Amino acid sequence: MCLCLTAPTVEENLSIVDKYRGYADLVEFRVDKLNPREYPHALRLPSLLEGLPAILTVRRKEDGGGFTGSEAERLQKLHACIPHGFRYVDLEADVRDEGILKSAHEKGVRVIRSFHDFQGVPDDLPERIRSLPRSADEIPKAALFPRSIKDLIRLINGSGAVKGDKIILGMGEFGFPTRVLAAKLGGYLSFTSEKRINAAPGQVDPETLINVYRFREIDGYTALFGIIGNPVLHTRSPGIHNPAFGKLGLNCVYVPFHTDSLEHFRELTDLLDVKGFSVTIPFKERIIPFLSEKGEEIDHIGSCNTVTVTSAGWQGRNFDYIGFLKPLQKELGHKGKACSRATVIGAGGASRAVVYALRKLGMEVLIVNRTPERAKRTAEQLGCSWAPLSGDSHSRISGYADIIVQTTSVGMHPDVDGDPLAGYHFTGSEIVYDLVYTPNVTKMMKRAGEAGCTVIGGLEMLLEQAYCQFETFTGRKYPGLD
Repeated sequence: MCLCLTAPTVEENLSIVDKYRGYADLVEFRVDKLNPREYPHALRLPSLLEGLPAILTVRRKEDGGGFTGSEAERLQKLHACIPHGFRYVDLEADVRDEGILKSAHEKGVRVIRSFHDFQGVPDDLPERIRSLPRSADEIPKAALFPRSIKDLIRLINGSGAVKGDKIILGMGEFGFPTRVLAAKLGGYLSFTSEKRINAAPGQVDPETLINVYRFREIDGYTALFGIIGNPVLHTRSPGIHNPAFGKLGLNCVYVPFHTDSLEHFRELTDLLDVKGFSVTIPFKERIIPFLSEKGEEIDHIGSCNTVTVTSAGWQGRNFDYIGFLKPLQKELGHKGKACSRATVIGAGGASRAVVYALRKLGMEVLIVNRTPERAKRTAEQLGCSWAPLSGDSHSRISGYADIIVQTTSVGMHPDVDGDPLAGYHFTGSEIVYDLVYTPNVTKMMKRAGEAGCTVIGGLEMLLEQAYCQFETFTGRKYPGLD
């Protein structure tokens, strides 16, 4: 794990090193990000790292760096720094300065020979990588910006075609898995950076790589699970599954895959031998035609949130309804409360899972939605009543208010001020259940709690459905975590 140092002063960079000491194996000192007044102090950084190896990098602006001076000035900076204790130096493919190369060789500084492409992944990636090193000791490095799952496949295939030490990483949302899976993909290292300063698109901080993704435990034999969606990098699911893998001593990792095509993702699952994955927006309904087998609940709900990959194809389940039911049944049991009528806000895939669960409890359900036509269509399919979501419908909702369930994204970060039932008067007798889990308490939940309602948040549902997924993926019960 290489910690990128991109702060404007040497002292600030040293404070970042101190913060993450024990996480990083080496650092990359981005001299190009220094305040020009700090250049004279750059020479002393390696001596202050207490034995931590350092990569010297002075990146040009056109290569994604911050150095704006002339090429002659940049090469002079490299030449001046190399003799002062750096273990590696990052040189672009077109750098042929014999003085720099000779100095690196004499000082035992290993050359990382790199190229960057912010537009995508070139078709001739293996040839490009093989052409980088000028000697057998140089490490080829390609930092690419995949714009699709298809690009990601090309990147991984290109990496696999190159033997020996190599650094091949994807930037951005589509490239994120390569940062976590560097060891599984045969990479020499992966880059990370301080939480508030990403040195490159898609980098994460060392604590997240180690504590959430168990970076140190990943190897070529690690079984791969994940979640697909668009967007998906905000997901909390890795923080649920990965600690449980660690607790049980399983060589597995769970990674988010920002996805644009189910066809291409199916190709990626074959390439990476993905064992199973969770499904979130917008693929819960779209994935059904890709399933070779599915649980009966999918036919009723019309969406899928869990896939296991077998030799016979993708097997789908929907555990959203179980995840929804368990916290609700717990509250009903605690209160000994008899509920017969419920309102469900929203008419999407999550709404269908909730209605399916409520109908299993024998409840009458009213579906309300901002688009009345969609509320009507969903209600007719599921045998429910319906109404438009508006102030005029509040009296209708009050007749179905034993339980009120909010299934839309209103109130989710960053729309934290959103309230889908603004103006509705809670009596305090309702159970109010909001599937949003970021933030933990939405504006609607806060208002309902202040009125005396029993309130359930979406994090409880997220956890319960994840426990079902974990058992399906591994055949093991989700463990208790310390």
